[in-house]
Amino acid sequence: MVENATDGRHERRNRGRQQALETAAQIFSEGGQVQTMALLAERTGISERTLFRYFNSQDQLIEAVTDYLIPQIAPYFSTEPVEGNMEHRLRALVDLRLEYVRKHSAMIRTLETHSARFSQASEIRRARDILLNNQYQAWLGDDRKKMSDEIYAVTKSLIELRSLDVMNEDLGNRAAEAVSNAILHLINKG
Repeated sequence: MVENATDGRHERRNRGRQQALETAAQIFSEGGQVQTMALLAERTGISERTLFRYFNSQDQLIEAVTDYLIPQIAPYFSTEPVEGNMEHRLRALVDLRLEYVRKHSAMIRTLETHSARFSQASEIRRARDILLNNQYQAWLGDDRKKMSDEIYAVTKSLIELRSLDVMNEDLGNRAAEAVSNAILHLINKG
């Protein structure tokens, strides 16, 4: 009998934690911020005290939300390029990143905002930027060796998420073509 009661408590705890995690992920995905644990508790219908049993701090909450969202966003960080010449790979990478920006721009902005306030978000942003840099190098392949450091730096800045977000807002469906052509022009001139 005691074992069933313990199992029931664990099951309720896991459901409550999952509910809080899903709500926080939804808030982040909508571009909102979890300003306080009290606001998250209010939105989930869980007491703040109980919420702090699930997550000791907002940093721990951010880490848990990241772990929860990683399976959804991992394909956008692939370091396995598509087959083809450099132009084909580059265009495919720009398309992939723009798709990520279009689907998750609110979450990207939330991470940027949170990274100024929370060390965990700042670490996640740094790790993300390293992954994106490694991805760009992998997708360029041997063609990276032919580029000067200056051309590489400029082209890398054009394909960063913040740049693509602005390009997407300004150019919409023309963004992929414009960014790809600009990068290819720089590479071919360099």
